[in-house]
Amino acid sequence: MQSSSTNKQGPNKEPMTHNEATEQILTLTRIQAELQESVQTKAQLLQAEFSEDDLDMRSGDTKRKY
Repeated sequence: MQSSSTNKQGPNKEPMTHNEATEQILTLTRIQAELQESVQTKAQLLQAEFSEDDLDMRSGDTKRKY
């Protein structure tokens, strides 16, 4: 017996349309790519001997540690 909750966004929601599901997948894929790029960039900078503090300043963290 199949569950009636297949392809639903919540217990009382209408099923997603194909276009809505596709949009959601594309959005999540873009977010994943941006996060992966950020991780790769940080790893490359660390390999180039930048310190964690340099990376924090680069990402907009203006707190200075003295």
